[in-house]
Amino acid sequence: MSIGTAVMAGCTETYEVRGRQVVVEADAGLTMCAGTLEHMDRFVERFAEEIGLPLADGPWIEFRWLTPEHFAARNPCGGMPACALIRTVYASEIPHEHELVHSAASDLGLAHPFFVEGLAMAFEGGTRDAKPTDDEPDEAGSEGGEDGEETARPRVLEALRARYAWLPGKYYMLAGAFTRYLIDRFGLRLHLEFYRRTWYADRYRGLAREFLSVFGVTLEEVVLEFEAERADCHYAGWRFKLLECEAPELAWDDQRLARNFTLDCDDVAAIGAAGVDVRTSHSFTVATPGRFRVELRERDGVQATLGSCGGCERPVLARLRAADGPQELELPAGRYFLRAEAAASDPVTFGVVMERIDE
Repeated sequence: MSIGTAVMAGCTETYEVRGRQVVVEADAGLTMCAGTLEHMDRFVERFAEEIGLPLADGPWIEFRWLTPEHFAARNPCGGMPACALIRTVYASEIPHEHELVHSAASDLGLAHPFFVEGLAMAFEGGTRDAKPTDDEPDEAGSEGGEDGEETARPRVLEALRARYAWLPGKYYMLAGAFTRYLIDRFGLRLHLEFYRRTWYADRYRGLAREFLSVFGVTLEEVVLEFEAERADCHYAGWRFKLLECEAPELAWDDQRLARNFTLDCDDVAAIGAAGVDVRTSHSFTVATPGRFRVELRERDGVQATLGSCGGCERPVLARLRAADGPQELELPAGRYFLRAEAAASDPVTFGVVMERIDE
């Protein structure tokens, strides 16, 4: 990693940080946590490995990190909160893995917006895990409704038949879920072949024709099966977890885990922006399924997410805050990740206790 001399760009002072795959041009005053650039490089490398994309000899993605004020004044994103124009990302947040997927996948061609966003949603880095997502049932059992009333979900065929320049936000979750379903059912190779055959301005008839040609089954039939089979699987289940589940593993005896952690932006494992959002991730394995009591202990606004490394068959997810007290979870055998974050300028220490309570 090297830091270049500050330069003037459009009357705004910036500095440059170069990694293996990504070069960040940041507004002066913005500070990355120590592990952020390494995380961005690793994320691009893992995504490229997953989809079979060869890497360049040096940094090939430019990430323009702007203050919110500068982003609002001079971004080219057409009203979107962030965007990737081919190999250049514009964002006021970092590391923004969703846009890194867009930038890396630009080598695959200008696909239909539903599948462009679907690929990014399926592979993005889980920044939405900390809060309930649009496709997740609330405590009353509804999805996005109030007083237990269920709201109507967007439908795939509706989304593919609509006309738009940018995919409307209400379709993002649906696009990600359908993309994951296609990958699970037909394999990534076939999905990417279909992705490459689509074009940004394709109408529904063209999409349906290419779908049948690639997958050997009609689009309508697969959509019906998707809506029947994946109706209860939300974001925490269908998104891939490329780096969370490869994070440093916590050793424990499969009975009780009690560990103190520190969120410190200067730590080489810390990801995010100083004073804005600092996070770290760890993984662990449950060898024997059972019931566990899990508790977060802290004083400084830390929140943690415990997620499954499986797909829709193991969509366990718990959001942990000290104020909420202990939670009891049924955990199948398998691998999990623990992601913790806080908006803190100074180092924050917190504890996690997980113990088996099988009867």
